[in-house]
Amino acid sequence: MRGTEENGLQTLGTIIIVGWVTMIDQQQLLESVRDFAERALNAYLEDDTRVILTNAAFSLEHLCKAYLYGVHPALLVELRNGQLDSLLHLIGHGDRARKPLRTISGRDALKRVEDLLPNLNVPRESLAQLIDVRDGMVHVGFMSSSGIDELLTAFLQFSDVLHDELGSEREGRWGEHTELVEALLTRARNQIEQEAHRRIAVARARFARLAEIPVSDLVSAVAARAAEADASSDIRKAVYCLACGYAAPRLSGRTWMERTAADTDEPEWVPVSPLHPESWTSRSDSPVWWIGEHFECPECELTLDSEHLEPAGLPRKVGLGGGSSGSDDANAPVIRDDRISESG
Repeated sequence: MRGTEENGLQTLGTIIIVGWVTMIDQQQLLESVRDFAERALNAYLEDDTRVILTNAAFSLEHLCKAYLYGVHPALLVELRNGQLDSLLHLIGHGDRARKPLRTISGRDALKRVEDLLPNLNVPRESLAQLIDVRDGMVHVGFMSSSGIDELLTAFLQFSDVLHDELGSEREGRWGEHTELVEALLTRARNQIEQEAHRRIAVARARFARLAEIPVSDLVSAVAARAAEADASSDIRKAVYCLACGYAAPRLSGRTWMERTAADTDEPEWVPVSPLHPESWTSRSDSPVWWIGEHFECPECELTLDSEHLEPAGLPRKVGLGGGSSGSDDANAPVIRDDRISESG
C-alpha cells in the first residue's frame, strides 16, 4: 500500500503511523482528534466495520493526550527511566534531546485522564475494550455489529464530556456528523436509563418470589422510603434500595477535593480521606465531593454501576463541606470510600 510522508507522519490508508516527531502541541492533537473521529463516523455510515473502532480509538487516545497536554505537557511522559529526552521535548527544550519524542500509550493516557477527572461519568469498561481494539488485543472481525455500535457510542460519550472539559465549541466537535452524534448519544442515554430500571424490576421480582411476598408490597415499601427522603434534609435518607426499600444498601465511591491548581489556575481534583475531615474542612475555598461509583443491596442483590445512579434517582455527587459543595457533615452520605477500605 502506498503512502505519503509529511512532517514525520507516514499515512497508510486510514491509519497514521508516527515515524518521527520533534514536538507536538494541543492544537495538533485536537486536529488529529477531529480527523480520526470523522474517519470513524464516515466508516460507520458506510458500514465499514473494519476501521470504525480503530479510528475511534486513535481519536480517543489523542483527545486524552490533548487534555493532559493542556494540564501540563509533562503528563505525556512515561513514568520510567530513560525518558529524559521526551521530557525535554515536552517542556520546550527539544534542542537538547538526543532521541525523538515518545509519549505514553493510549491506555495510560486514558487512565491519567480518569485519575485527574474522577467526576467523569463514562462507561470505563467499554473504553478499555476500545483501547484493546486499538492495540490489537481484540479483533473486530469477531465482534457483533451491536458490540461495535456499543464501543463507538462509548467513545462518543467520553469524547463529548472531555470536549466540555476542554471548552471545545459544540459545533466544531463533529463537523457534518453533529446530528448523527446527537442521535447516538440520545439513544445511549435512553438505553442507560432503561437498563437501570430493568435491573430494579428484575431484582424486585426475584426478591418478591424468594420472600413469597407480593411485588406490590415492595413497591409500597419503596414509596414509603421515597416519601421519607423527600420530607428530610438528611442525605442519608436519600440512599435506599429502589427495588425492595432496604434502608442501608451499600453505595460505594471516593472522596475528592476540587481546588485550583497553583501553576495553571485550572481546577484539579485531589483525593482526600473522609476519615480525616479536619484536613479539608478548614479550606473554605476548596469544595469536597463524594462521587458514587457502585450501588449494591444485600437484601435483593440489586447492583447499579456509576452511569445508572442518576437515572435511577440515586445521588452520585454529594458535597461534603468546604467551598460551595454543600453539607459540612463529613459523614453526610451513606458512603463507603473504596480507596480507604482497600488500603485498610
